[in-house]
Amino acid sequence: MIQKSFKPQTLARRRRGPARGGIYSALLKGGIVLAIAVAILYLLIMPSGQQTAPPGGPAKQTAKPENAPAAPAATATSVAGTADEAPESLQEVSDRIDILFAEIIGSFDPNDPESKEYLQRLITDATAGYVDEQFLVGEFYLAGTGVAKNEELAAELEFKSAEKKLVDAQLRLGSLYALGRGVPVDTARAHMWWTLAAEAGDALAEHSARLLHPMMTHTDFSESARGALELKQYWDSWQRFAIINNPQLNAQLLAAARAGNAVRIRRLLDQGADPNFEDRKGRAALLLSAKGGHGESAQALLARGADANATDENGKSVLMYAAENGDGKLVKALLQRKVDVNAANKFGETALINAAWRGRKSVANTLLDRGAEIDLPDLEGGTALIWAAINGHTEVLDLLVERHADINWVDNSGLTALSRAAWNGEKEAVESLLEHGADSLVRDKEGMTAAIRAESEGYSDIVSLLSRSARGDG
Repeated sequence: MIQKSFKPQTLARRRRGPARGGIYSALLKGGIVLAIAVAILYLLIMPSGQQTAPPGGPAKQTAKPENAPAAPAATATSVAGTADEAPESLQEVSDRIDILFAEIIGSFDPNDPESKEYLQRLITDATAGYVDEQFLVGEFYLAGTGVAKNEELAAELEFKSAEKKLVDAQLRLGSLYALGRGVPVDTARAHMWWTLAAEAGDALAEHSARLLHPMMTHTDFSESARGALELKQYWDSWQRFAIINNPQLNAQLLAAARAGNAVRIRRLLDQGADPNFEDRKGRAALLLSAKGGHGESAQALLARGADANATDENGKSVLMYAAENGDGKLVKALLQRKVDVNAANKFGETALINAAWRGRKSVANTLLDRGAEIDLPDLEGGTALIWAAINGHTEVLDLLVERHADINWVDNSGLTALSRAAWNGEKEAVESLLEHGADSLVRDKEGMTAAIRAESEGYSDIVSLLSRSARGDG
């Protein structure tokens, strides 16, 4: 007898039918390159006029114990929104960013000793040069929460974080330069930081940079491009120098990603680890964290510019793993990074299909809101609805039908969601599909109806349901 199928995966798969089947010298040279890059960065970033802009160049950092208090992931989990919702002015962009990062300080209680202690730890760590903490403290100073409002100091901290590739800090710093908050208005620098964040995949930054175009001169565009290039050269030198100092740095990052050690990941990134370094199977740290269900670790990597579109050897993406694991926060953060919501692995399985077979209703709803094609099938013709039915996830099934999934879609074997649910003995799914009006008389390529499939497995209660439906007895 042909075996049943339960999930769209190659491993542990049960399918109906055939399976788819000289160190000192190098260090000295690296130091010279780093020094030159830092000098260039100083010249680029320091603005003219009386006001002092955030200083350039990396501060010397000291090692931090692995058990030190962890900062929350400095990653926005909201999305830029659809085209209709996109901000239309620089002030609206700034307001959107304020909303985006509000959760960072939203739970802070100035009268709570633990909140005060937490903020003091953040300030201590930011002073020591730790990147995520610099961004977080900058947000506290911008809002004037727990500390006296100080936009100049906030801008300085945001800059230090942005120059170490923290994407959210780049997004924020672009808005500060665009509106002159804590720094002089500088359209070229605003465009530069937003462009860098956009290149890391941030959708709101990309939109914001476009808003600046009508205000920019040819000189502004030239200065923005030159500044971005010099920063990239600095980053390259910094990371190469870091590897000279610690040849195992990137391997340690991969190990931390597998283990889900977010604190360790942040510290390794602070030291210059490459967030897009891959293991011998071509799997990057972000993918390993997402695969293991380590949402905080994944967001720490995403915040430092890790490629949100990374895939494994089967083409399974970070978004697919996040959807499969039901990590709604990571899914939203990934969608903010411009991933293709309808991308498929080599078996044709999308993020929506991965959410459906695991019963992740909230994630499925988010994916649909962001443009997931509801009836996009895998290579065997199975849609998200069919996979939800196979595994008896009635809440997801109901959602998909309500969102206008084709209830009588047939897969490559001619089986509908109803036939698959009946064959797998999923009584509640059968009842739900019948209530939604599924056709119980559709015959598959072997000439069998849902009732015949259920009878072949001995599911007499499902046979009775289907028989009553066929007779119109409901």
